[in-house]
Amino acid sequence: MLLGRFVVNNPNGIHSRVAKKIAEIAGSHNSLIRIIYNEESAAATSILEVLGLGVPFGAAFGVEIEGDQAAEALDALEQLFEKTADP
Repeated sequence: MLLGRFVVNNPNGIHSRVAKKIAEIAGSHNSLIRIIYNEESAAATSILEVLGLGVPFGAAFGVEIEGDQAAEALDALEQLFEKTADP
């Protein structure tokens, strides 16, 4: 299992476009990815579950990744959250 921690740099927090990109990353890797925020977790493949976490601008959240492509999935998420503009 790989663990990651990210900070939301988008002023709108994790909104629908960001959640869609997270779900696309999760769906394109042979891994199970969970997003963790405020002691709640969501399947990264579910846009609605990720949105339901309500992660705002400036908040830190974690990810847990298991599977054959865990490292690649973590790299893809790092690239997504390094962006400061709206992805």
